[in-house]
Amino acid sequence: MINFKLIKRFFPGKNIKNIGFSKDIEGIYTRFLNEGNNWTEHLENTKKSILISSQNKNKDLCVVLGSGWWLDIPVQELSQMFKRLVLVDIVHPSQIKHKAQKYSNIELIEIEITGIGNKIFNVDSSSSLNDLIVSTSIAKDFNLSFYNDIDYLVSANLLSQLTVFFEKYLNQKKRFSLSEVNNFAKLIQQNHLDSLPKGKSCLIADYFEKFYDNNNQILHQGKRIYVDLPEKGNKNEWIWKFDLKGNYKFGKKVYFDVKFLDV
Repeated sequence: MINFKLIKRFFPGKNIKNIGFSKDIEGIYTRFLNEGNNWTEHLENTKKSILISSQNKNKDLCVVLGSGWWLDIPVQELSQMFKRLVLVDIVHPSQIKHKAQKYSNIELIEIEITGIGNKIFNVDSSSSLNDLIVSTSIAKDFNLSFYNDIDYLVSANLLSQLTVFFEKYLNQKKRFSLSEVNNFAKLIQQNHLDSLPKGKSCLIADYFEKFYDNNNQILHQGKRIYVDLPEKGNKNEWIWKFDLKGNYKFGKKVYFDVKFLDV
């Protein structure tokens, strides 16, 4: 049994709190508390899909990308199933670090998984956005030695979030057109999809959004990601009642379409 924790931070030159990741993570838990049973179906479907997908995998090493508050991750079951469970996120809440100490085979890694975060926030006037994407290899971007040993990898409700802060920052800079920023975000998301170990991974992604008013009249609908999801493999879909209290988009009810895929 592995009986140690690994905490690794990879975001040189910037304070994560200043960028806003910590505040965003805290906001997720606050929304979960506010929404109550509205999230139950989504969380249970995510956990169930992860466990079903894990059944036909070798049971040495499982890696979860976007483990967050463990709300949608069946941590206890995965810990019992795999010899080694590595949970990866940009930052792990202190409560989760404390909770993880109860498990002898869990490791926590804090890392900005696109591998380009430090470059984005230090982009100079001569930089091309496309030049910042240097690799489609998670192993190279992560610099994680165990990557090739993964038996099962989970990308958990992460794809739509990979570029949110980067897009906001670049759009505020006003050095690049909206189409340039969107294309840049698309390349990052496609890199993520391409980097998932084939036959060993599952992807859960909130890919489409719908906003309604209080009379249930639709106000907006549109994609949450820039890439096309794979068509092959086992799949499942459901609706995430993300915010029905009007806090995420003031006065609007927000629903996300979610898709699970074995890739």
